[in-house]
Amino acid sequence: MNMRNGLFLCLLLLSWSTMAAVYKWIDKDGNVHYSDKPRPGAVEVKPNVTTLNEMSWPSNKPKAQNEAIPQGETLAAQVTIVSPQDQQTIRDNNGRFEVTAVAQGVSKKSIWRLFINGNPYGNEQTSGRFQVDGLDRGEHKLKVVVNPQGSDAAYSSDEITIYLHRHSKNFPSSPLIRKKASQQ
Repeated sequence: MNMRNGLFLCLLLLSWSTMAAVYKWIDKDGNVHYSDKPRPGAVEVKPNVTTLNEMSWPSNKPKAQNEAIPQGETLAAQVTIVSPQDQQTIRDNNGRFEVTAVAQGVSKKSIWRLFINGNPYGNEQTSGRFQVDGLDRGEHKLKVVVNPQGSDAAYSSDEITIYLHRHSKNFPSSPLIRKKASQQ
């Protein structure tokens, strides 16, 4: 057997020996525990390696044009910020990130506006994608408002909170760039 095959066989045996079993047991208080060490009353659990993370979206099937709206029900628009998520921490030394919002029940010809900390940010636009740049670090409140064209109505998203982390206000470039500059 040559050196390459011997090395392959050793690595194969080593990886096989590192595959640990998982054991599950329930204590006297009814709490479920998991461990890599067997104990009395424990059952070996085989992990499901084909588990997929799935996300289902609610059905937003529009009403047919000839379908009547029930008495007392009105069609209300809904605006939602889908990115970033509420309470999300964003790490960017330039204070740059994208805000994406979606709206249901508004016409395609609508005016979109981003508000940061209660103040309008940037220009009005015709889509729900906003590029934020140069925002100071710290806690910020984001909200998107949609005005359907030709209407006085305004639909607002719920306000979300994000936390922007920047390495330093004094040194907005990355630490790697500063390190290279100091080595010269």
